[in-house]
Amino acid sequence: MKIEQDYSKHPITTIQFIIFIYLTQTGLGILTLPSQLHKSTGTSGWISIILGGLVTIIVNILIIKVMERFPNKTIFEIISNLFGTIIGKLFTLVWVLYSLLFFFTIIFSAIHIISVWILPKTSVILILLLFTVPLYIIVSRGLLTIIRYGEIIFTITLWMLPLLLFALKDAHWLNLLPIIKNGWIPLFVSAKDTFFSFLGFELIFLLYPFLENKTSAIKAAIIANSLTMFSMVFVTLISFLFFSPDEIQSYLWPTLNVLKTIEFPFLERFEIIYLPFYLFILSMTGIPYFYSAIFASSFLLNAKNASFINSTFLCAFIITGFFFNPDFHTLDTLSNWVNFSGLGMAFLFPILLLFSTILITKLKKGHRI
Repeated sequence: MKIEQDYSKHPITTIQFIIFIYLTQTGLGILTLPSQLHKSTGTSGWISIILGGLVTIIVNILIIKVMERFPNKTIFEIISNLFGTIIGKLFTLVWVLYSLLFFFTIIFSAIHIISVWILPKTSVILILLLFTVPLYIIVSRGLLTIIRYGEIIFTITLWMLPLLLFALKDAHWLNLLPIIKNGWIPLFVSAKDTFFSFLGFELIFLLYPFLENKTSAIKAAIIANSLTMFSMVFVTLISFLFFSPDEIQSYLWPTLNVLKTIEFPFLERFEIIYLPFYLFILSMTGIPYFYSAIFASSFLLNAKNASFINSTFLCAFIITGFFFNPDFHTLDTLSNWVNFSGLGMAFLFPILLLFSTILITKLKKGHRI
């Protein structure tokens, strides 16, 4: 497995950039966010998604503004150049751990969902092995293969969101009233709960040097995050309209429970078909972070061939599966850890980095602040 060193020889188009960010963001939030938001804000929770999406778009712009100052460098090279090799290595190590934690949470959450909904009597380690084989093949081919895989996933899953419209025949529109019944403060507070569903955009730090048309980066990031925001609002509203305010809180994955009620004359239990396709989307949430960990590790170890790193991570992942079978509450705790670390890595860090680059640039030019 070779890590792309010459970014100009591996260009990413604007459309590929949009699809990559959108799919990386669209993970577990689609399944769990409606229930989580209803517990904190009631049926006005969809407004918190919009607020969280707007904050995310602003942070996306800040990230791109930083990268515009170093158009042909990844974040690891930038940190090393600005703050020295030691701090650069420490930051890279933190990035590796963050990426592995995110990947671990996504994959084991997917395995848990499969065990509950589709294969309750199948060994967890067997399901894990079924994940790792295609994972190794895709990641070992490099970033462009991952991006092309994402394009295929995006194409074959376009039907999945519109399918939820069939649930509107049993919708209760009064469930949404009154809007903003508890005021704006709970909505702003709950907006941070939506950040986990928007994580993935921080991989712009890795993707930007590969972007073919860098002048379109801000526009592409806004489109990608707007698509994610629309998807989350759409699914949340469907869930709020379908379930009563008391009923929705009893479901861990309300979206799947909505699908369970959709029937056709020739087909029942549609969620059994829906879920395997959704696993493709979850794979495009986990795979980019796994590649991100390998990419960062290769920079940390100064390795041009990352096959050993890829194999080591996968072996460690499989071994972990023999001893660790997390339930929903454990996975919820892991998600909280990811959410907390994501607040730092994806939201606070870009702001601090932008101000730091501006300050360092002015100091180098001899200006006094």
